[in-house]
Amino acid sequence: MSKVKVSILILLSLLFFGAAGYFGYTYFADDKPHKTAEPVTTTDSKSQETLLSEENNYYELKEIVISPENLTAKPGEMIELEILGKYVNLHDATELEKSLLVGDENYKKLELHSSDSQSAEVSIRKAAPVSGTITEKKNEPTIKIKAENEYKAYVTIPKEPLEDTVTITVEYDNKHTAEVVVKIEGVVKAVPKEEVKEIVRSLMEGVMMTFREAGEKYNWANTATKADFSLLRPELIKFASKSLTDGELKELSQEYYCQCDAPFFPSVEYDVRFTIHENTIKKMVASSIDIMNDLGNGGNTVYFTVIQENGKWVLDDWEYVDSNQEPLQLTWKEIETYEKQFDINVKLVKETTYQNRKVFIYHLESSNSNKLMFADTSEVLYEVPPELQE
Repeated sequence: MSKVKVSILILLSLLFFGAAGYFGYTYFADDKPHKTAEPVTTTDSKSQETLLSEENNYYELKEIVISPENLTAKPGEMIELEILGKYVNLHDATELEKSLLVGDENYKKLELHSSDSQSAEVSIRKAAPVSGTITEKKNEPTIKIKAENEYKAYVTIPKEPLEDTVTITVEYDNKHTAEVVVKIEGVVKAVPKEEVKEIVRSLMEGVMMTFREAGEKYNWANTATKADFSLLRPELIKFASKSLTDGELKELSQEYYCQCDAPFFPSVEYDVRFTIHENTIKKMVASSIDIMNDLGNGGNTVYFTVIQENGKWVLDDWEYVDSNQEPLQLTWKEIETYEKQFDINVKLVKETTYQNRKVFIYHLESSNSNKLMFADTSEVLYEVPPELQE
């Protein structure tokens, strides 16, 4: 072969392999062309951790999408959530959506949170596996099918949720989050603690005012005629439950207008002490104290029960517990709050023990006198024993 022919062959070879390299192909020993993947460049190492490879194309997770976007549920209902990852191609900016509930790797990176687990519970459960065989014709090979591990995300509303709005948060790989708000229908929310006292006070005062105003209106207090309960009932039922109205209040109406000093209702000091014992969407139980008056009435803890009836709060019961059974154990702060209703300038003289019981001795400027109160019963002595005087 002449030198000219050899030179031409070498030149042709160089041109051929150069073109192959230009179009992205590299020849190996098997003489077959292989697609050369372009290098992936990322702005930081953090984004590299969220890449998804699809046939040598690389996608970065940009956003979590939860559907349905607007959730409305009822007590006792379960809702399935679809959780998608929205990816963007690092080469050409095209977008791709894939379920984040498919595959064990995704499952390990997913977390669901509820802002109130007593009103909405969240969970991720493995779906039933999809697998089997398909036979096209007799005596021909079967086609085996098997799906990837798939999971289901659920929001479950209990039968008695406490809140009517709950936020569900989805977190993926500790980097990406999304939220969806669940609105729960027909929820009667528990009353905020600061409002319970006003509800109890207004219902109790409503019952007392009804008795007082009816007596004046129908002149029951000045006649020998007993009160007509049929006139009282329509007003009482606004504040009291049916059972309390038709039971204890009906009996009370036959004695209330006796023009006597009997304490038919508790004289409660809501602002001195008020304790909440139960507060749910259907029932509230709270207590206050009834400080002993000059006639010796009082010295009790009074428990109130308020319930939901026909969509509103009503008084269902009140109960006295004597201080012999449940000592009041008053503090000076409580006594001071009580006495300042009558004398703003009240000052503690001493806290001591008398007859093996804690007592508080204090001075009332309006009467320029000292007064002693027993902490356990609220019993009062207007003459301080000499041995306790300074």
